[in-house]
Amino acid sequence: LDPAPLNLFWNSGFHGWNGASRSMPGFALVGTNANIAVLSHSEMRFPDHNVISVDYLNYGGPFKIQPTTPPIAKGHDFVTFGIYARSSVAGSISAAMRYESGSIIGSASHSGSGDWEFIGMSALYDKSNPYFYFSITADV
Repeated sequence: LDPAPLNLFWNSGFHGWNGASRSMPGFALVGTNANIAVLSHSEMRFPDHNVISVDYLNYGGPFKIQPTTPPIAKGHDFVTFGIYARSSVAGSISAAMRYESGSIIGSASHSGSGDWEFIGMSALYDKSNPYFYFSITADV
């Protein structure tokens, strides 16, 4: 995730990971079908921003990383959000959200190139029930 002030995700630096409770401030980790680890500082894309590794366990559907506070700015109907991800598996991660009509829509997925790619989307969001997440279906 880009550093502030470009970023409205609280805790975009992935600080405070607690492996024992499987929790990270600012994010709901939906599902038990993944192992998560914080990588070494040599992997950082931005200063003071941790990189997490998600080892998908291939059962129970997608693993979701969902912000606990929606990345929206007051007075706006449109949202842009995303995450930098690296994977060698095509389709391993995508962004998803509830569109203004109430439908869930998704972004393009990771290509599986093994390189860092920005996985994100921009759209009008459902103001009455905002919902944003990253869907993980393979190792990232």
